[in-house]
Amino acid sequence: MVGCVYRDANEAFVLQTSLFKNADGASMNRALHARAVTERGLEIYVSTEAADKCDATMVGPDDNLVVFKFEPTPEAVANAQLPPGQTWCDRSTAVMVLAGERLGWTH
Repeated sequence: MVGCVYRDANEAFVLQTSLFKNADGASMNRALHARAVTERGLEIYVSTEAADKCDATMVGPDDNLVVFKFEPTPEAVANAQLPPGQTWCDRSTAVMVLAGERLGWTH
């Protein structure tokens, strides 16, 4: 497993990612999720979403997984001015797709 933690300029935790291969984890994410997003051939499974949080797993080829845990600061959430009904996962989809592109998982 390879992982990274990202912090903002004030050292506040904002994102944790992990990359690993796990056939059981891939099957579990496909079966158990709150919402699925398909974008450019990527399978993104959202498990937790709110205006101030997003937990999602992107399933790639050969049961490779990238787990995203977004926890934006209150200031970031306020500055984002999300429309009613939109979640941080909606806002973060582009970041997840970019990660998929960099991994060569998009079509």
